[in-house]
Amino acid sequence: MKIKSLLELQDRLDKSLSHRKMELTALHLLINRLENTIEIDTILRASILVMYSHWEGFLKQSSVIYINFVYHQLARGRDFNSNFIALALKKEIKSAGKSKKTSEHTRLVNSFLNTLEQQIRIDCESLIDTESNLSSRVLEELFKTLGIAFDDYWRKKTQMIDYKLLSKRNLIAHGGLDRIELDEYKDIYNFVIESLNKFKTTIEFCATNEAYKNAV
Repeated sequence: MKIKSLLELQDRLDKSLSHRKMELTALHLLINRLENTIEIDTILRASILVMYSHWEGFLKQSSVIYINFVYHQLARGRDFNSNFIALALKKEIKSAGKSKKTSEHTRLVNSFLNTLEQQIRIDCESLIDTESNLSSRVLEELFKTLGIAFDDYWRKKTQMIDYKLLSKRNLIAHGGLDRIELDEYKDIYNFVIESLNKFKTTIEFCATNEAYKNAV
């Protein structure tokens, strides 16, 4: 996957989000049409799994798309913010951190200095890890990985993320028989749709305004 232009980035994000919203909307309409209590209860429980999968899936896929776009801007390491230099050196940093040898630490320093003067290289696909459990803590780390501010919007949603969306998903996914109330489902549905749109807009803003570049 090579994403070199803003149009390509926006097209990838649009396609991913439109497919996910289409499925979420179809499920939402189905729930509103059902009248049988058992059917409603079953679909409400299933909807939590679907909503979570699209929520985590889009945030992870969008992050990979953004990093891919950044990588293909063909600039030297010194032109990027420090988080992208850290991503480029992630393997070396891990390796040096496990060693007590000065030679290993020196190799890391040399890699860093070389990276500053070379085209930055990032393994886009392997860098984003949502731990299959995208809590607010993991989400905040994801934002730091991308160099994006974890602002008040997201901080105010931590309860929704941890104690509604993620908690309910984990209970159902691990065999729990918890019932999902309709109002509870609607709150989660509205949050998922709103936050997916918010994240997409944020990624597009950062790409358009070259937020990944070192301003110094």
